[in-house]
Amino acid sequence: MRRVDLQRLDATLVLGLRDLGEADRLVFLYARDRGRFSAVARSGRRPVSRLAGHLQLFAKVAVELVPTRSLDIITSARSLADRPRLAAGRRFAAASRVIEFLRRATAEEDPDPGLFDLADATLELIDRRERVYRQLWQFELAALDRLGLAPVLFDCALCNRALNARDLWFDPQAGGAICEHCPRSPLAARISERTLKALRFLQEARLGEADKLGIDPAIREQITLLLDRILQVAVGSIRPGPGADNSLGRPATGPDSQQ
Repeated sequence: MRRVDLQRLDATLVLGLRDLGEADRLVFLYARDRGRFSAVARSGRRPVSRLAGHLQLFAKVAVELVPTRSLDIITSARSLADRPRLAAGRRFAAASRVIEFLRRATAEEDPDPGLFDLADATLELIDRRERVYRQLWQFELAALDRLGLAPVLFDCALCNRALNARDLWFDPQAGGAICEHCPRSPLAARISERTLKALRFLQEARLGEADKLGIDPAIREQITLLLDRILQVAVGSIRPGPGADNSLGRPATGPDSQQ
């Protein structure tokens, strides 16, 4: 009998699920030691399936796979962190942006353990913390930094001049903050000194420290707009998942409105 070699992946994030045939499920995964790939969970949609309860969106799982000529087959899965609070509302919207970043900004079969750890830690923070948009902002800035695309925030991104606090601009096409002397693209937006200071804090603080930042709704709105624009330039538009709250980052009521 031909021996089947299993591949074991001890840390994998579930990026998405899609029905396949009558009972199978196509699973989109991002593994710490393998990167982004897809695999098939046989009978993964049946209520009695041993895999279904573990392969949930946003979950961190350990999996075993059988390599095939096309898609690998998942033979076992064990949940390491299921994160049920990410299933709805703002947590779902924020978590969806994290995994959408991984799907758009990474190549298949190209592992990046540091990016995996960053995404995994961020999903955990979004699951546990109340100010979810702050955890998302830190992830987006740190992930852009890992890709060599971090916005320039301390000097002009075009000419390296010192920035004038009374006339500040942020231009995603230029790669960050620009001075009043440099040309601006149509995506450029005037920003306040407080917004720039908040972005600097988010970029330099350790993951999870964003709750220390005091910001008002106007700054919150500016940060969201600026990050949306720089992500659009860097990796394409990052959209919340279907049914999510598209006003993510601009909360008016509830825990996220706390300063």
